[in-house]
Amino acid sequence: AFESLVELQPDFSAGYNNAANNYRWQREWEKAERNYKRAIANGPANTVYFSGLATTEIARGKRDEAWKTLASFDSTFPGNPAPKAPRANLLFMEGKTDSSAAVWSGILRERANDLPNHALAALNLAAAARLRGRLAESLKWDADAALTNTQRGLKQATLVSDAERAMTRAWFLDDRRAGAVVRAETLARQPA
Repeated sequence: AFESLVELQPDFSAGYNNAANNYRWQREWEKAERNYKRAIANGPANTVYFSGLATTEIARGKRDEAWKTLASFDSTFPGNPAPKAPRANLLFMEGKTDSSAAVWSGILRERANDLPNHALAALNLAAAARLRGRLAESLKWDADAALTNTQRGLKQATLVSDAERAMTRAWFLDDRRAGAVVRAETLARQPA
């Protein structure tokens, strides 16, 4: 539908962005990238166009291009916090786990009352802690994300946290029995 819209209105940047979002969800990365670039080129500038492009480039493993997009994002929107999440993801992808965690921690400090970003930061800090073998810390961050998502009204927040806890027990501690118990308890608490 969005492809038809931009054929009729080739200067409608939001149409290119929405087409790119659809392509990204379908994992048609090249088409997504092309449409985000068209949205940016058409203007007016919008943070979601840059975020979408950077995220797509990261998913495609195009790190140099992603860094250029983030630099352009920063210069187009000086001081805007939006480029921080893709920057943290790119750092993580490059194996710079501590730098990535520092960016996520900064997001938590700067946007303490922004519940969606708080939950996202907590989940990413949990992943970084797991990667470094800090399992207790990762479980703390998973619980923090669950609490935040519960405050946001997400009904599956506890389920996701418990699933992470079960996976951590089974995978990292080679304790499949405890992981299975956590999984069974979690599923028993969920409404049918």
